[in-house]
Amino acid sequence: MKCQNYLQHHRRQARVSQSELARRLGGGVSRVIVSYWETGMSAPTEEQEVLIADILGLDGKVLFPEQQSVRSGGR
Repeated sequence: MKCQNYLQHHRRQARVSQSELARRLGGGVSRVIVSYWETGMSAPTEEQEVLIADILGLDGKVLFPEQQSVRSGGR
């Protein structure tokens, strides 16, 4: 499962809409941006990843496993 699929899956599991996630993230994030993340058209920043994981009640490594692997050199 690609990272965008993880985001969409876990967001739905938490019963959080794209609009609600965008509102809680603030900082100019819109529902459209969340949609772009979920379709792989763009990706959240590391700071946004931390906030998203917190909002959804998850560990960032669960929500964004591919990014964690890349950032840690595959460890």
